[in-house]
Amino acid sequence: MYKHEKFASVFAFVLISVAASSALCAEPAAKQTSGSVLSFSGLHHAALGETQMVIQDDLLKISSMKGGAAGVRVDLDRRGEIRGLGAVVDFRREFLKNGVVYVASMYGAVEGIPDQPIGSLTLESVGEEVWMTPSFAAIGASTYRVELYNEGELVHTSSGMSGVAIIADAPDAGSDTASNGPLVPHFCILGSGIISFRSGDDDGIGNNGLVVVGGPRVMANEVVFYAENPLLRSEVLSAVDFRTLGIGEFTVLEEHTHITDLPH
Repeated sequence: MYKHEKFASVFAFVLISVAASSALCAEPAAKQTSGSVLSFSGLHHAALGETQMVIQDDLLKISSMKGGAAGVRVDLDRRGEIRGLGAVVDFRREFLKNGVVYVASMYGAVEGIPDQPIGSLTLESVGEEVWMTPSFAAIGASTYRVELYNEGELVHTSSGMSGVAIIADAPDAGSDTASNGPLVPHFCILGSGIISFRSGDDDGIGNNGLVVVGGPRVMANEVVFYAENPLLRSEVLSAVDFRTLGIGEFTVLEEHTHITDLPH
């Protein structure tokens, strides 16, 4: 074998060895599971419409295959008599784009009939504000009561409300970095006709106070909506839908079930 052939052989061996070493030392790829039906946090999830779901790094990432709308149904029937679902959702700051809508809807046993609509909470980005609108019309409640808490302490309550309940300033909505920060609300959805919304620790919602429609601006980081005088009785949840319009993706960070009726 000629000298240059020996050199080429040695050089090739070194390249192969380096490549093998790099492959062995490389960080393992993140575990990823995708599909239209997935189990996350021990709960059954089904994609709604043209939605793709991926579980990666213990997060449930939900995205629209066509853009502009995405949704998932959390099926609770398989867990027995569940009265509530807690969820932490990350929208990023893209939620603050004007016209984006997020709806959390709950279904359950109403007057003993399973899988009936109970109520919903709609968050809508309007200009540089976020509007919160609960509805319990499905169980015959035309009005609701709202309670506002600041770090767990009740600071305001209003009854006999309908339509838009709360208006919050959207922090940094017009800045260049608005789409980079978190918008991570915590939801608690109860089958008895109660929905709570708590802002994340860092997202800034409520930093300037929350405006109660027809009432004061209150420093608070949690809002609880109660169906008032519902004509139909509901308790047990069977499913919760999370849907968005105007934003193609969101991430569910955490979910857990409740067996009690009241968040406070």
